[in-house]
Amino acid sequence: MRLGAGLIVATLLALSACQTYQRAPLATRAVYARLQVQASSLAGQKLPPHPIRAGQALDLSTLELLAVCNNPQLRQEAAAHDLAMAQSIAAGYLPDPVYGYNHDHPQSGPDSLNAHVQSLDIDLASLLGHGLARRASAAQQRQVDLALLWQEWQLIAQVRQLAYALRQDERIAALQEQRYHLLAVLAAQEQEALQRQLLARTRWQQDAAAATVAEQDWLTARQQVRRDQQELVADLGLPAATVLTLAPLASPTLPTTTPDLRRRPDLLALHAAWESEDLGYRQALLRQFPVLDVGIDQTTDNTGTSSLGFGFRLPLPVFNGNRPAISIAQASRRQIAALYQERLTQGYVQVENLRQRIASAQVQENLAQTHLQQLDAGLHQGQDLLAEHRLALATYTGMAVQVTEQRIDREQRRYWREQQELSLMSLLGVVPNWEHPEHD
Repeated sequence: MRLGAGLIVATLLALSACQTYQRAPLATRAVYARLQVQASSLAGQKLPPHPIRAGQALDLSTLELLAVCNNPQLRQEAAAHDLAMAQSIAAGYLPDPVYGYNHDHPQSGPDSLNAHVQSLDIDLASLLGHGLARRASAAQQRQVDLALLWQEWQLIAQVRQLAYALRQDERIAALQEQRYHLLAVLAAQEQEALQRQLLARTRWQQDAAAATVAEQDWLTARQQVRRDQQELVADLGLPAATVLTLAPLASPTLPTTTPDLRRRPDLLALHAAWESEDLGYRQALLRQFPVLDVGIDQTTDNTGTSSLGFGFRLPLPVFNGNRPAISIAQASRRQIAALYQERLTQGYVQVENLRQRIASAQVQENLAQTHLQQLDAGLHQGQDLLAEHRLALATYTGMAVQVTEQRIDREQRRYWREQQELSLMSLLGVVPNWEHPEHD
């Protein structure tokens, strides 16, 4: 009777610890984000309110906040993060004890009593390595968290680069439009002169063709602006028809010294992975005796004799000795150490290369600015001569087009420098302070 009651109590306790099924259906329609961020999506981060009103120009802080909370790829990474976190937590649990029971009913013979054997066993080796398992689990959780943080930083860098690219391409499109209108006005006036037989047809054909090419360049620039808008909207997880208006963007500010790249999230994640593998190696050494079962047995035979004892099972590390797992753990630790060293070394090499590119780009931008100033001065003189009818319209238009083309060249060189600076900020793991005053 006592055995039956004990079995019922053990069963009820085991069932009370079980979880129940909960349905989680898949989505049935497309779901987009809105120009707002729910406080629950900030994962416990306490940030001041950041209101966003319809038609408001978006600063970098707002774009980055929307991207981190709504980006579809990052949300998938966050779901994978939850799975990896659950898998790493599983390693930290204690092993469950094992209860066994056998019942024998005599069919014939002098003994008429039922016999039974019940036992309670636990894997003692797992208990001995539980501390290492918990530390390895904590290292895996840090690795997963830091990897997700690095993904967030990379997304912020990508959104920042897209914002600067959108602003740049809007400027280029405006300059291409200005260039087209200059050539179109010249072609229209030359067409009138051609009709009055005051101009050679070949000259008009040349300038009309130049106006057509300029119009195509302008349309191409407008298409690039639309592509930039679409890419940025997609990164923010907003509906495709959303039109974004950007607030003025400040020039990137680089640190004067190179920060310690070992503090970068991806390298911290690799360090946590190495620590986890190192602890796994130590666990593999402990598992040279991989199974150490210790249990208590209670036995009653058919004569009614009852006995209580204990037993254990310990393999001897003669042939296997967990050597394959030890070798794999050592190789995994070496592989992560080599990857860490390579990424750290390449990080500093890339930093130096980017600094050299930025310096070279700044020189080229300065030269383009100097040339533009010279052309601007000549254009101002040309305006005076044109007003005095001492300069032909075609000559003045050629000067104005040359100035516009030089402005486009200067903008492209500025854009190249800014993109290199933004890439360096991303490589250094530099995240700018919130630009919005409420986020200071």
